[in-house]
Amino acid sequence: QDASGAIWVGTYLGGLNRLEADGSFLHVDHDAEDPHSLRSSTVYALRPDTRNRLWIGTDDGLDVRAADGNIVHVDLPLLAQRPGPAVVMSLLQEDDGSMLVGTLKGLFRVDAELHYQSELAETTPTLKVSALARSKTGDDLWLGLLTGLAHLDAPGLQPYNTDESAPGPYPGPRPTAHRFPSDSRHGLALFAGGPSR
Repeated sequence: QDASGAIWVGTYLGGLNRLEADGSFLHVDHDAEDPHSLRSSTVYALRPDTRNRLWIGTDDGLDVRAADGNIVHVDLPLLAQRPGPAVVMSLLQEDDGSMLVGTLKGLFRVDAELHYQSELAETTPTLKVSALARSKTGDDLWLGLLTGLAHLDAPGLQPYNTDESAPGPYPGPRPTAHRFPSDSRHGLALFAGGPSR
């Protein structure tokens, strides 16, 4: 849902849809004949920002839809250089207006002017980031990975998965969503593992 109250729905092979107040839908999609259309018809992640733009993670990279409807293709150099599909799976806006971009080929930061800044927590093999969440204090970043969960703070990256010891048994791989409820405990939705806390 964006600042105007409109509800955006990203689909698999069906593009992007916005539910209007009258119940109709605005449809936005990839058009091979139009270089200014969506990169792809498959949308994995959506995040409105404080400038009334919509960030769109697709299976072929990152787009941003401006308030006037224009779509900007955002370049992520390492995403293009590394082998495999350029899938963007998660987005999280930071207090400075930049956006954290979780992909199947690493975690990146893009500034508010839509310029690539850096890779976060560079690892080998690269992180496959499916979900992102900040703690209430903003000091801790939690990453849902296809292989489990990871915590990123000043000292570095601490991974957790079903093969490692952690406070309490870790219930399964592949977090698909991550939230901090009001009591500061972690809420996880797991692929084939159900909700956990």
